[in-house]
Amino acid sequence: MLALVTTAEHWASMRVNAEDPTWRTVAHALKSELPRWGTWLLAVPLARWLIRKSRWTGWRALPTTTAHLLLAYFVILAHEALVLFIHRAIGFPTGPRPYLDALRQRLNIGILPGSLVGYSAVIGAAVSIDYFLRFRERSMAVATLDRELAEARLHALERQLNPHVLFNALNTVSMLVRRGDGGPAVEMLARLSQFLRATLDGGNRHEVPLAEELAQVERYLDIERVRFGDRLSATIDVPVHLREALVPALALQPLVENAIRHGIAGLRAGGAVIVQARRDGDRLVLDVDDNGPGPLPGDAPPGIGLANSRARLAVLYGPDASLTLEPRPSGGARARVVIPYRLAAQ
Repeated sequence: MLALVTTAEHWASMRVNAEDPTWRTVAHALKSELPRWGTWLLAVPLARWLIRKSRWTGWRALPTTTAHLLLAYFVILAHEALVLFIHRAIGFPTGPRPYLDALRQRLNIGILPGSLVGYSAVIGAAVSIDYFLRFRERSMAVATLDRELAEARLHALERQLNPHVLFNALNTVSMLVRRGDGGPAVEMLARLSQFLRATLDGGNRHEVPLAEELAQVERYLDIERVRFGDRLSATIDVPVHLREALVPALALQPLVENAIRHGIAGLRAGGAVIVQARRDGDRLVLDVDDNGPGPLPGDAPPGIGLANSRARLAVLYGPDASLTLEPRPSGGARARVVIPYRLAAQ
């Protein structure tokens, strides 16, 4: 495109000077301009790589600027040498016969401004390509996140409210009704209804305040407390000032379910689940502990809930987030989520 523009400029200049350009004149100009502008495309991958590595803030701005200036200098030299070679190969007039003399002459006749324009065009093209690719990657990531969030909600219903859990919850209600404990039975149904409504009405938010996620965990624990009775001790120990921090939707509830199902359910005397949160610099650390048998070395994480949680963390935060499952020093297991600390206002 730039070659066509500059060729048209040659033609317009000749008309302004009262000359009558012929098609042969236009072809001659195009023969000169196509190699000059077309060869700049070879520098685009190099410029894109440098732009992706560039940091324009703080102390990194100086070495970045220096690197770009050095790149411009060597790219312009290489470009002029390549254009001269192509012009000679296609029979275009190039001045003195020795190649180095002709190249030296090109560099001595003030060709730098035009070459800087060419290099600027390369940088502009590289930035445009890089911006487009990043925009497309971000759009694909958002679409992937939407799909995975929907799958996570369905997975929550399938695993957290599977027929076995519903059967036990409804069986407990039936037992309370037969015993004449109408009040607890109604309360149990109300909690089950609240849990279902909150799960289904979560909307399309990728992140929710920690207080909201803890409320959903509490609803789930209410159901499990009726099921396990005194065998289940559950504690949520989260400071008030952290409850406005943003966490991924369904970040804790699957971990609590894993702790109960794989840590507590198999213990005859029951056990305890503890949910904790703390801030570590610019990180938010969420722990779900249980005093069950704990994972054995080499064991795969139970179920697919943790895999789904890891996938959503990767889409939301990239390498800035992690989810680990490991034995506790005092016995049992600890599932730990580490994410960037952010508030809704941020």
